[in-house]
Amino acid sequence: MVAQRSDDGGSHAVRCSSPHPGGSLRGLKPRATLIAGANSRIRLQATLTRKSQILVLAPCLMAVAAFFAGCVEAPSFPVREKIRLSWEHPQAYAGPDDVVIKLSRAKDDKLYFPLKVNGRDIEVVIDTGSRSVLDLKTMHALGVTTYPTRDKYYGFGGYLRAHVGFVDEIDLGGLKLVGKSVTVIDLSDLMHSQTERSLPPIDGLVGADLLAPLSAKIDYEALTLTLKKPASPRR
Repeated sequence: MVAQRSDDGGSHAVRCSSPHPGGSLRGLKPRATLIAGANSRIRLQATLTRKSQILVLAPCLMAVAAFFAGCVEAPSFPVREKIRLSWEHPQAYAGPDDVVIKLSRAKDDKLYFPLKVNGRDIEVVIDTGSRSVLDLKTMHALGVTTYPTRDKYYGFGGYLRAHVGFVDEIDLGGLKLVGKSVTVIDLSDLMHSQTERSLPPIDGLVGADLLAPLSAKIDYEALTLTLKKPASPRR
């Protein structure tokens, strides 16, 4: 309660509201102080929001950086589309309707045969339990640009980073896969192991993903691989 002087010279009491039960004025805060406090809370909330956004975006940025880690150049949009559209099946098939490829069997009982990538000869081994993979250094020697992915393959001495590349042509005994994405891995350890065991040098493995669409038939007695050209690439 405070006294306020009136115009007639007298005084009358004026009741002041107070946040304290005792009616003390000590609990009252100037308007400027209240506004400053509110602004501080707004700034704090904005800071926390920015930090939350950073925490959410950080894994995404790290994933993008990991995908392109080690790339000499990032794939352009047309290249990404070619890789995506030719991942399961090539853009086209060419050559005869049927081909028979002569196989060779090494002392490890695995079957080997030559094929051509972009017109260059390489040696591969059949492994129907694996996805087809080609050696990283061999692909670079053939002029194929590769791009690292987040996928890893276990084997050949541990976990290996998988790359992807696009080849213009894979020639299987005259049957050609035109425009095909390929999985590429550093097979140095496997190639070294082949040499140590006096086995044929290889540049890759051909798996069921490549053989099944070609209705592959292996004749273990005659040591031949018969492939049939599909009517058209499936999409």
